[in-house]
Amino acid sequence: MAKKIDKPLIIVAAVILLALVVWVIRTSQIPCQEENLLNEPPVLTIDGEEYIRHELTVKIMPRGYFMEGVITQGMANSTGLEGCEYYVNPYEPDVIYVAQEDPILGRIYASWINVDAIE
Repeated sequence: MAKKIDKPLIIVAAVILLALVVWVIRTSQIPCQEENLLNEPPVLTIDGEEYIRHELTVKIMPRGYFMEGVITQGMANSTGLEGCEYYVNPYEPDVIYVAQEDPILGRIYASWINVDAIE
């Protein structure tokens, strides 16, 4: 006779499997996703200025920002962001936003702050 499996055990196993699937999706390589192979703070170099990743990420671009260009390999400095659009605001020169794709949220805008503005 077949052994009956507890329903709570099946639910726990399903939750663990779902968490594993979400983790794999979140960590998979997708276009315009940050990649830091050196375990150093990611740095973008745009117009001779260095920008580091700031905590703020938004779904809607703040007012006053416009697309300035696309990040090249030289600007990306091994962040994996080459090909991503970046946005500037002439009234906030120390902050830029980079359009990125999040596997769950879709298109997001990550803020980067000028290194000189921090010091």
